[in-house]
Amino acid sequence: MLGHYFIVALRNLFKFKAQNLICIIGLAVGILCFTVCLYCTRFVLSTNSCFPNHERIVELKMHNVGDGRVFAGSSALVAEQLRQLEIPQTDHITCVPYVRNLPFNVRISDEEILPYNFISIEADTVFNAVFGLDIIAGSWESAALEENSIIMSRSTAEKVFGKVGDALGKTLILAKRHYNPNTPKDGGVPYRIAAIMEDIPQNNMLNFMNHIDLLRLNDTEGLLRYSKRGGMTGTETYALLKENVLPQDLTGQLRQMSYSYRLYAKDYEMVAEKSQPREGVRLIAYIPLAIGVLILAMVLLNFFNFLVSFFYTRTREYSLRKVYGGNQAQLFLQLYVHAVLMVLLSSLVMLSLVEILGDNLRFSFSLAEIDMQFSRRMLVEHALQYLAVILVASAAICHLIARRLHRIAVSRGIVSGRKGKNFTGRNIMLWWQLFISWIFTGLVLAMVLQSNLSTVSLFPTLSKTQKKEILSIPIDYSFMSNPEKQSLVDEFVKHPGVADMMYADISLVEGYSGYSGFCWEGEKDKPWFGAGILSVPSNYFAFMNVSLIQGREPSVEGEIVVDSRFAQLRNVDVVGRNLFADSGSYTICGVSEEHRFSIYSENSDTGFLLVPRPKGEYIGHCYLKCHPGQAAQVRQWVMDILHRELPSNIEPQVRTFLDDIHQVQAIEYTLRKVFVFFAVICIIITLLGVYSCISFDTLRRQKEVALRKINGAGSQHIAWVFIRLYAILLATSAAVAFPLLHLIFGYWSQLYIHFFECGAAFWILLFASLAAAVAFTIAFKVGRTIRLNPADVIRGE
Repeated sequence: MLGHYFIVALRNLFKFKAQNLICIIGLAVGILCFTVCLYCTRFVLSTNSCFPNHERIVELKMHNVGDGRVFAGSSALVAEQLRQLEIPQTDHITCVPYVRNLPFNVRISDEEILPYNFISIEADTVFNAVFGLDIIAGSWESAALEENSIIMSRSTAEKVFGKVGDALGKTLILAKRHYNPNTPKDGGVPYRIAAIMEDIPQNNMLNFMNHIDLLRLNDTEGLLRYSKRGGMTGTETYALLKENVLPQDLTGQLRQMSYSYRLYAKDYEMVAEKSQPREGVRLIAYIPLAIGVLILAMVLLNFFNFLVSFFYTRTREYSLRKVYGGNQAQLFLQLYVHAVLMVLLSSLVMLSLVEILGDNLRFSFSLAEIDMQFSRRMLVEHALQYLAVILVASAAICHLIARRLHRIAVSRGIVSGRKGKNFTGRNIMLWWQLFISWIFTGLVLAMVLQSNLSTVSLFPTLSKTQKKEILSIPIDYSFMSNPEKQSLVDEFVKHPGVADMMYADISLVEGYSGYSGFCWEGEKDKPWFGAGILSVPSNYFAFMNVSLIQGREPSVEGEIVVDSRFAQLRNVDVVGRNLFADSGSYTICGVSEEHRFSIYSENSDTGFLLVPRPKGEYIGHCYLKCHPGQAAQVRQWVMDILHRELPSNIEPQVRTFLDDIHQVQAIEYTLRKVFVFFAVICIIITLLGVYSCISFDTLRRQKEVALRKINGAGSQHIAWVFIRLYAILLATSAAVAFPLLHLIFGYWSQLYIHFFECGAAFWILLFASLAAAVAFTIAFKVGRTIRLNPADVIRGE
């Protein structure tokens, strides 16, 4: 019997090839998108599960005894003092300084030394007892006995040395002084690779969502041996609890022992908490979760919409089977075999897409410093779980349909078939599809408008074209001195397409060179105010097209220009006044246009001091202004020079200033790409669902159309018979979706200094876009039905 049902299902698949193909591909793509989204969510929510004892690991945080405020980080002495107390609730206590990106010169062979920047963590000797690393070469015990020993990750060892075995025993030379004041500025301290560990998964508390290259043990240059470590923070303290001990038990024990740590003239008690990722990076769980749920709802609505419509169009066939003795169980099996076949075909398409993507699927979110690499094996495993749930849901749907069809009287099923009123469920599902499409379309349109506004708002003294013609070249290479960098830049400017050049200590999109407190001359006893400091060369104002609103440019040492935001916040005439700071005094000689490096409201309550760049100041960046149409040639020229002059392992970067702006506006540009991708899929699935519905509607109502034409109905009247339903669905779904979108935009706009205009034109454009797509989708089928010859239809009946 199952074989017969399988053959019937195959025949029906080929009978309605277009609709079935649409449904299968839509389900496959939708499940893949849902799997990718939920992969991110599940990965983040399983933070720290990569550690064997993750359920027993807690972080000890410093809480102010007076007001209970939580201090950022803890002092390195906290772990040392707690270990001496021999607390019965703990097995081990470890101190982990903050992650550092340190430069090293790596001795690849006797003839070759290459510079690298490694993301590293300083660790004490009990670190492994708490976190339980997987050491695949060498041993932790031998590394813990050496000074300046390195535990390198597998992937880093393979990237640098080619093979894991070749990395053991190799030497790394620190290229920059860290904490030890007796070490020269250019470092020179050797470290030896004593062991290799398996890569720590990125969902860990130590360096959340980022790779860890190596651990440094017994580091003579690190914070754990710094003489002033007791008077500063910069570490995190973790404890491994004994079995069946809760975090609050440890907190209660510390309070019972009256333990507190005094820092900055305040007492702090230690409170044990399960470590959680910082609030900003939790977006990586919440945003994909919301997108994934919407995509899944869209996919299932489309899939079940098709199944319901298809099954009900065969009411006459099912009624005839009932006449010949078919029961409800047999009808259920027939329906379910058809549904299972479609799900299995969709799974094959989906798994093929996963295989094509392979392990190259990557997601980067620069705002939260997240770089996620997807695992093909895990994607497949998750997708199969979701497909199993869909099979169960399909069984439930088929059971309900079989039960309802079996209750229909045989005479009614054979003679009259299904009436239009019985398609309410299908229309409700289509309404929800349109509602979700409105949400995605509205968000995409809003993000496009906001991203365009952000491009214009940032550094507004430059047009978009001018931003494209400025090349941004990071040269923050610790292995090069300033004279060597100047020589490199001199080669850059030899190209005839270069119009001007400007040095900088940092990239301008990073905001400012520093931040300090200031006071006016004669007002040192009054509260000081903060302001950003931007170190600018003498040609900054001409290079960036920044004009002075008041005063003049600096001409002697000690003179500075402030931006208009600084002057506005001070609410006084600032030109000619003297400013004092811990680093020295300044005389304000002019006021420039606002230095706008951010469009977010949190960065709006500050001003900037444009301080002349001191001679010999560190060079970390340079900008090249190109003649119109010459940016591409100059970029290639610069890339060739960098490839020739830099070590082979350094990949040079040359972007335009506009690219820099796009990169730092992660919300507008990274999420814009994500939402555009999913919105396109969502709209396509919706339109395919509309196409399936109109196909069934036109097929089912051919006789009605023929009778209307015989009775003199015009083409417009007949078209309205079909269009009316979709017009109602579009209007009612928009009536619910638009207020919800307006509410979302209201909360979203609070992030920005300037938000795009969300007026009537926006909503009209939004409605017209999706309505036009739906109209185009149904136009072919409706037009074809209108052109049918009534005689042919009646003859067919």
